[in-house]
Amino acid sequence: MRGCLVADVHLGRMSGLELHATLGNRAGAMPVILTSGVDDVNMELEAFRLGAIAFLRKPFEASALLDSVRRCLGAGD
Repeated sequence: MRGCLVADVHLGRMSGLELHATLGNRAGAMPVILTSGVDDVNMELEAFRLGAIAFLRKPFEASALLDSVRRCLGAGD
């Protein structure tokens, strides 16, 4: 199965970073793109430390999201 997860870092009960860390511990975890409306370099660094393909700051261009999704889909090749 090919795909990717796109999630905001600010979710309800769990942050996008926590979700990414949890999914990353599972076999066959799909690539992750995280988004945020907050300019927080530490959060961005943590996302990449966890293996995120991209960290997009809102507002972002649709083309940036599409490029990131393409990278995700190619990550398993």
